[in-house]
Amino acid sequence: MGSSTAVPKGGDESETAAGAATPSMTAPVLRPQAAFWTSPAVLLLERLGTDGVGLTWAAAVERLGRFGPNEPGRPPRWLGAVASLRRVVSPLVVILLIASAVLAALRELIDAAVIALLVGLSVGIDLLQAHHRSLRAAERLRRRVEVQATVKRDGSWHDISVRDIVPGDRVRLSAGDIVPADARLISANALLLDEASYTGESLPVERQLSDTVIAVDPAEASNAL
Repeated sequence: MGSSTAVPKGGDESETAAGAATPSMTAPVLRPQAAFWTSPAVLLLERLGTDGVGLTWAAAVERLGRFGPNEPGRPPRWLGAVASLRRVVSPLVVILLIASAVLAALRELIDAAVIALLVGLSVGIDLLQAHHRSLRAAERLRRRVEVQATVKRDGSWHDISVRDIVPGDRVRLSAGDIVPADARLISANALLLDEASYTGESLPVERQLSDTVIAVDPAEASNAL
């Protein structure tokens, strides 16, 4: 669901069933028959195979293997290639390609081929270097900002990586926490969410318990995160 932040009034803790619907973003899900914010909480938890003690570690490991990590979907590779190409295609490269085309038209094929080959090698090397630099930078950033979440497994609360959250996990949120997954609220104490990065709303939005909510999108449902 993006990076909404839980801001309970007075700093009290609130508890949600993260994955009581889906993991965040693009991970596969255990889909209930209806949108997770419109179903009674008891039925939703039953469909997801979870209860008050949370998932067992064995069940969580099995679901992680079945559905994959809870992390953002990666953009198509061609987008990265286009961005890299824009960086390396300079006016000089364009001029050299035009010169090569002119030489080819004048039947100076050897000179045209040499210029085209040099330009191709230069652009290819620049693309590879830019790609590897961006991958290394992204990996370093991911390791530095890895977010933790508090989930209930085998009846106890544990801090785990957000990417290890699975459908059916129960997540506990405190003031300032980032909502780690699309979730259904199952208990709360004056919970407010900062959704500015997700909806553009400048003021915190209140979330409250409700068994059924009529809404098209979870962002509009008062019982969903």
